[in-house]
Amino acid sequence: MTHKRLHAFIMVIAVFALRCGIFEPLNRKGSLAVVLVPENREQGLGKALEAIHSARFVLKKGSATVKEDVLPKSGGYFEGTIRDLDPGRDYAVQVTGFDSQENILGMGSESSISVSSGQKTTVILSWVKFKPVLFSPSDGATGVSAAPTLSWNSVSGASSYGLQ
Repeated sequence: MTHKRLHAFIMVIAVFALRCGIFEPLNRKGSLAVVLVPENREQGLGKALEAIHSARFVLKKGSATVKEDVLPKSGGYFEGTIRDLDPGRDYAVQVTGFDSQENILGMGSESSISVSSGQKTTVILSWVKFKPVLFSPSDGATGVSAAPTLSWNSVSGASSYGLQ
């Protein structure tokens, strides 16, 4: 092989390698998929999920908020992927479901989520685990009667509520 042919061959290989991404740095970040699904084993809860007009999530690492955004609706559930996350074990996500008037229908969360380098972690939140939100009295309220009247948002399909 002549010197010119060798040079041309090396150039072709170099261009091919660059176009294919061979020389790109390894992705040291991870991603997290958040999915809100109905729980089919419980009657009526699929309809409860249908009542959610929009869902929003807050992702935290430790006490720092990493991202807040809308969780897009995809078919009968809500799903979104958060990319470019630093690997770690102390992520937590909270998802809030809203009706068409932006009233909170429920909230669910998951903590101690691990994100690995170059991997996608999936967190599935079931509507069953969502909690009704107490409207009155507000959390931490003072001067409240020893026998207060409690009010909260109703959850479609729920036949009873438990107080803690």
